[in-house]
Order: sequence, then structure tokens, then C-alpha cells
Amino acid sequence: MNKNQIEKEIRDEYVNFFKEYPNPSIDKKKKLYERLLKKSKINGLKDFELFFHGSLSLVKKNIEQAKQYFKKANQESRHNPFPYNSLGLLEFNKKRIKNAIENYNQALKRDNRIYFIWYNLGRAYEKIILLEKAKSCYEHTLIFEKNNQDAITGLQNIDDLKKKFEKYKLEKFETIDSFYIFADIRGFTKWSNGIGIELEIEKLFNVFYPLASWYFGEKKSDSKEHKRIVKYLGDGFFAVDEITDVEKISNKLNGIISNINLFIQSVDTKLKIMKLPNRDMLSFGFGITYSRAQRFKFRGIYDWTGNKINFAARLCSEAKENEILIEENLKTELEENNIKYEPKDIKVKSYDDIKALSVIVD
Repeated sequence: MNKNQIEKEIRDEYVNFFKEYPNPSIDKKKKLYERLLKKSKINGLKDFELFFHGSLSLVKKNIEQAKQYFKKANQESRHNPFPYNSLGLLEFNKKRIKNAIENYNQALKRDNRIYFIWYNLGRAYEKIILLEKAKSCYEHTLIFEKNNQDAITGLQNIDDLKKKFEKYKLEKFETIDSFYIFADIRGFTKWSNGIGIELEIEKLFNVFYPLASWYFGEKKSDSKEHKRIVKYLGDGFFAVDEITDVEKISNKLNGIISNINLFIQSVDTKLKIMKLPNRDMLSFGFGITYSRAQRFKFRGIYDWTGNKINFAARLCSEAKENEILIEENLKTELEENNIKYEPKDIKVKSYDDIKALSVIVD
């Protein structure tokens, strides 16, 4: 019997063992590895000899030694798929899924007829929700082992996951121009710590939230332009005010600043009527930017993404008492509305030193 025939015998015995014993005991695996190690050594199959040394090291839970044997086995032969498969399993168990996938693919390049390598690759793809790739791997598993229950279960899992993911698809995704407005109550932490009474904090929010919704809230449902509070952020909020006619940017900005002014006056008046303790400690800071961004609907809720949204939040964080910080690009629009402003050099996280335009609310 020549070397190639002996190598095929070893391969077949190794593969058929796992067909017969899908979840073999440690003792059964140890006996198999010792028997095939001896056979490989006698017949001068160095790559298989190293592979089974590595497999026995795994049985003894000597992981690093096993890895070294598998790597040496790969260097000895370009046709033996099993060392790469074992390295893939080690990476998978460490949750290094991309590395596991790379090893499994290398194994399949050496021999694409081994059912359990296809299954292992499918399991890795499923782990990172590459469902079509996982499905294809499980189907390949069944080509070479038609009754493999793990692959059949894998295909059922894929169908279940696809149904779940249908619920999480974006319902809409549109690009649109918009103003982005962040607001924050200045002095809130110090005020709330000093008050220490939940009832007074509740009173403040019962004024803040409804008035924010009134001045920055949603337009009529049939409007193509969204104007709404996207998120309340505890003692602040993020709002958008979209625009479809770029000729009206100046008017839109003027309206936003006017609403900020009215909002602050309304909050202040209501808090005075309510006799909220230490209300003079509280004020507002605002940040405003304008850009093209993406509006999308996810599970019935609208959200926005764009590079200027985070910038508006940073401007808001730098704004002082009843100050609106506006990006410098809106200078012309402020001047067209005769709105007084002061240039202001500021430093904000993730941005270079920038100039903003400071508008103080009367």
C-alpha cells in the first residue's frame, strides 16, 4: 500500500469516527488520536503525525502546545485540512470569529469535501449574523453528510433568525437637509442636589418637557418636513427642523431662534408662577448646526444620522447661560435676519479649534 492510500485511510477513519460519534468522550478521542498518531509516524506522514500530537495536547488541555503542533503541521503539507480546522475551533472558542472563519476557509481550500469543516464555518457565520453564508455552509454539510442533525438544526435556526431580523429592517431611509438643535439645562445638577426633593424636580420637568414639545415638536403628519424632538436626554433634548426649500434657510433659522427665545421666556414665567425654589440657578444652553443628513424609521420610530448632529451636541455643551452657539457657516443667515452675534473661539472634543457664533437670548 502506497503513502497516498495510507493517508486516505487515515483521513477516512478520522472523518468516519466523528460521523459515528458526533459527541465522543475524551477517552474515545484519545484512543483514536493515539492509534492514528502511531500509524502516521510509522508511514512517515509528518503532517498527520504533528496534527495528532496537537489533538492529544488538546485532550490534555494544553492549548498553546496544540496550536504550535497545528501550525507546524500546516507547514509540512498543503493538502491536510484538519490542522486549520482545529485552529479555527480554538479561535471560535475564544470568540475570535473572524480568525476562525479565516482558518476554516483555509481548511476548505485544502479539501472541500469534509462535512464538519463546512458545519464549523456555518456556525461561525451564524455567530456574526451572516445568515446567507451560514445557510450555504449548512447546505454543503448536508451534501457530504445528508442526515447531519447539527446542520439540519442550523438551517432551522437560520429561518428563525431571518424572521426575527425582518422585524428590525429600516422602514424608510431618506436624505434631507435639516437644522439640528441640542438643548441642555445649565446648573441642573447643582440645583437638583441642593433641592434634594423629587417633587420639585418633577415640577421642573412637567414644565420643561411639554414646552419643549410645543416649540420644537412635530409638525402635521402630512408635512414633508419633520420638526420634532428626536430624543429627550434627561435635562436636555435633541430636535430636528427639516427644510426642503434651501431658499428659506434664513427664515427657518430665524424661526428657530425666535422659538428658543419664546421657550426660555415661557419656562421662566411658569417656574416663577410655581415658585420653584432657587430657579435663578437654572438657565439654558443651545447648539445649532445645519447640514444634509439621513432620516430613517426603525420599528416605527424616526431617527437621524449625520456628521453635524454630534457637532451640535458639542456646541451645546460649550454654551453658557442662555447662550446659543451656532456653527460659523450660518453667519450669512444671521446677518440677513439682523440677529446680533459674537464670534467665539471654542475647543470641542473630536474637532480642531473652531469658531462658533454666539447669540445671547434676551
